[in-house]
Amino acid sequence: MLSVHDLLKIGQLYLQNGQWKGKSIVSSQWVEESTTTHSFWENKPYGYLWWILDDETFAAIGDGGNIIYVNRSKNLVIGIVSHFVPRPKDRIDFIENHLIPVYNL
Repeated sequence: MLSVHDLLKIGQLYLQNGQWKGKSIVSSQWVEESTTTHSFWENKPYGYLWWILDDETFAAIGDGGNIIYVNRSKNLVIGIVSHFVPRPKDRIDFIENHLIPVYNL
């Protein structure tokens, strides 16, 4: 029941290596550890609750289609809240092939 604003806060916290308004909320070591590959699901790298998309990008993807997308090199966080969708990983395609190009990010 998180709002898109809540998702963006979590993404921003991770983008800032655990810092929020100048305070350490989550250790930078935990941010690094949780966004590092620890297992694979259907040949896709997975950290601790984060899908590892490449060296700079990771995403938390809910079964229903909610997503937190973080790209460090672009200094970018995208949050999507939605009703249930059957293929939530399609959100990555939507973000990378439709949203990011529109904004020239």
